[in-house]
Amino acid sequence: MIKLITTTIIFLGLMLGSANADQKKIGFIYIGPPGDHGWTYMHDQGRQYMESQLGDAVSSTYIENVPENADAVRAIRKLAASGHDLIFTTSFNYMDQTLEVAKEFPDVKFEHATGYKREHPNVSTYAARFYEGRAILGTIAGSMTKSNVIGTDRPHWIPEGPFLFSIGNFLQHKNFQSLVEMMKHLLGYKLIVAGKTETPYGKKVLQKMSSKHSVPDGTRRKRGN
Repeated sequence: MIKLITTTIIFLGLMLGSANADQKKIGFIYIGPPGDHGWTYMHDQGRQYMESQLGDAVSSTYIENVPENADAVRAIRKLAASGHDLIFTTSFNYMDQTLEVAKEFPDVKFEHATGYKREHPNVSTYAARFYEGRAILGTIAGSMTKSNVIGTDRPHWIPEGPFLFSIGNFLQHKNFQSLVEMMKHLLGYKLIVAGKTETPYGKKVLQKMSSKHSVPDGTRRKRGN
């Protein structure tokens, strides 16, 4: 997350080599306080890293504890109207608010965390590799279950993003049963299968994913053994 913020700025053309270049103003909308030692904390670490690496080429502003409602629109608009060149909106539920303000300020660039809507050319999205941890969790759950039924609690189902569920490297049968059960509720979602897809259970999952009755837009990818 830390280096991602700096890299994003470079790719957006905000890292200018000329000593006479105008300083770029970067804004951040935080869902919590920087001291939460969690999601906002790491975003703020990225902001500080950006300043340490880019020096006088950038300045930054953040607004903390912004609710995921109309207050977010006002906070984002405040940064956009005050001359910020790039604004990071760091919560999934800032998605529609980001789009609303982005439409009003086409010359301002917006980076929205974990979202999937990019309806305006000045809006991009970013995320971490969450699927890697979920694959591990799926394997752990499969190895611990006694009922052969496991599930997952996701705060948001994002239709444009792939959903990864691990078949498991050791107990494919248990994870296979759980995956097929979950697929009933994932119509239209892209799925990535992790684990030994060449096992009998893995092949059944791939067949299931190819069924128009299960995941019409499904994709599949093998992940090492």
